[in-house]
Amino acid sequence: MSLDGFNACALLAEIRDVCADSRLQKFAQLTEDDFVLHLRSPGRTLQLLLCLHPERSRLHLLESGHPPAIVPNSFVMLGRKHIGGTRVEEIKQFGLDRCVEIVFSSGHSLVFDWAGRPSSLLLIKSQERTVIGLYPSRGRFKMRSEYPAEFTGTSVLSLSPAAAWESFVEQPPDLAFREALSRFADDWTPLWQRRFWKMMEGQPSPERFCSAWDKIVGPLQSALLGSLSFQPALAEDGELTYCADEPGYPSMQAVANARWESSSKAPGLSDFQDELVRKLKKHREKAQRKLQKRENDRKGARSAPLDQMKGDLLLAYAAGLERGRERFETTDWEGKPVSITLDPRLGPTANAERYYNKAKKKRRALQVLDEQIALAAAEIEQWDELIYAAESSENRIDLEQVRKSMPSTQGKQARRVPQVPSSGPRRFEHTGFQILVGRNPAQNEKLSIKTAAKDDHWFHVRQGAGSHVLIRCAGAEPPPATRQAAAWLAAFYSQSSSSAAVEIISTRARFLKKPKGGPLGKVLYRQETEIVVDPTGPRPEGLAEQN
Repeated sequence: MSLDGFNACALLAEIRDVCADSRLQKFAQLTEDDFVLHLRSPGRTLQLLLCLHPERSRLHLLESGHPPAIVPNSFVMLGRKHIGGTRVEEIKQFGLDRCVEIVFSSGHSLVFDWAGRPSSLLLIKSQERTVIGLYPSRGRFKMRSEYPAEFTGTSVLSLSPAAAWESFVEQPPDLAFREALSRFADDWTPLWQRRFWKMMEGQPSPERFCSAWDKIVGPLQSALLGSLSFQPALAEDGELTYCADEPGYPSMQAVANARWESSSKAPGLSDFQDELVRKLKKHREKAQRKLQKRENDRKGARSAPLDQMKGDLLLAYAAGLERGRERFETTDWEGKPVSITLDPRLGPTANAERYYNKAKKKRRALQVLDEQIALAAAEIEQWDELIYAAESSENRIDLEQVRKSMPSTQGKQARRVPQVPSSGPRRFEHTGFQILVGRNPAQNEKLSIKTAAKDDHWFHVRQGAGSHVLIRCAGAEPPPATRQAAAWLAAFYSQSSSSAAVEIISTRARFLKKPKGGPLGKVLYRQETEIVVDPTGPRPEGLAEQN
């Protein structure tokens, strides 16, 4: 659900307070829907996110870093030209509408309007109110049109509880109470209508009405006077609230980050992850079709002895066969019936030669099809590893590493882009031993081939995709409990994590080898032992994750 006008008002009250006298240091686009304004205020830089996604449009300050910016479009370049480096003079909201205007000292304003679909970003001249830039280019607004200067409706923020009650009771007396409330608060979102109704407990008394009004509207009215008295939390319905009975977060910005972290983790991350997984699965389906074709070819090639026998039978009975026949019915050397299809244009000897050639081709095919089938199966295994890595990635850096590990992107001369730093493997500790868990094929290969010392213990799920797990021994021998904990991690970070019994293979790193020409993350092992663990059970005692 997108941000509503009530919570937007509470968020803006905090944003105005911390962004006072700030300067726009950078205006960047993170994804198709996400923009960020770097606002430099005395002693710190704030990152104001503007998300235009149709299902989660919102604005709030980011508490952590954001993904690398994409190549700026023409709207971003226009914004940098007119508002880059200028000071924020005012941030205003149109009543409780879902529209915010950021006024800059350059005489231009950036308007974020998510009251309809699609959500829009507008660059306007503050005095003339003329739209000089918009994103997306096709939407509810037009270039060189006039944007409204002020909110002209009656805002609930201007009403006292008593005045609101008087306005409410003016509704037709024959209306049901809830319908009367809907008419009175027709500009409220259904979310806040439901909350108001719940606070009144369905009773239209003046006392309960005024109490609910003070609870919902009172904090926003106080914020306009400079007094912030919010109780930020995630309500039972999963949405933001600034008037909870008990505060669950220190600020509205914190609860906004928590609310949308669960749905998108980071700006645009879910969309990027879904698109990458879709692309990987498409490649896997293609590899599966290739494997199926190779297996069908091998099945056909195994009929080479039958073709050889048909050629022998034609030569054996050539004296009694005349040209022009389309089929020859006979028996094989064991007396079983055999039907031989003939080319009527050829004689018996030529038909026999044709069957000999078919048998010869099939025997040659059998010599290479086994290798091709093994390669196709290895390719499917590689796509499974990438799909698992993409689905389990927790940030954009890991997803970028997965994307760059795709065989279709390796070895290509692409345009030069900034290198994505590695997030590194997951790190755990057990009984003083460090355990490393790879996040994707690139990390798995580095962990197993380069990072591992000869005596380190290595773990991986026997069948299916999963992370490579390494116990750093440093000359000591880990106890059985530590090896069991590492095996549990190998099962937990694999496609078999939902199974109650997962077979894990373990060996020393000295017995690992990178196959020549093998895919990224593929290693060969020997001298392995087997451990069966249950990843659905509790984490092994004493296993601690290191940040």
